[in-house]
Amino acid sequence: MADPFRHIPVRNLGHGYPIAEALGDTTPQVTSDFFTSVAASYILLHAIHRGLHAGGGPLLVTTFFDTLIFDGLASAIVPSFITFHVRAITTAICGEIKVPQMVRKWGPVVAGVATLALTWKHIDRMVDELMNQTIRTFY
Repeated sequence: MADPFRHIPVRNLGHGYPIAEALGDTTPQVTSDFFTSVAASYILLHAIHRGLHAGGGPLLVTTFFDTLIFDGLASAIVPSFITFHVRAITTAICGEIKVPQMVRKWGPVVAGVATLALTWKHIDRMVDELMNQTIRTFY
């Protein structure tokens, strides 16, 4: 059975952390809180879904934590790191050149979200490969 949490549009729910990072201080805090809550819910529900469909006993626990680690890396940590730096670089560039205030405010947000849209499949593959070569060798 294919994992519905790994396909668009459901997969995008996991990217709430980097979206909140891309928004930064351009929107009210409640907006960032909403996106991080959606992402946290996605990560937890995906882990529960995979664990329950894996069967019982040790396989349930192993699959639950494998999914939790994968989504923690592929949905939160790595994309947020990339988005943070893309936003910081774009903000610095917008500060150095003469651009309209609207571009200065929203350009870094657009760059961060666009980077996320272009890199999410590559990040998923990279995290899968990383986990295959490290912790998945133990189970």
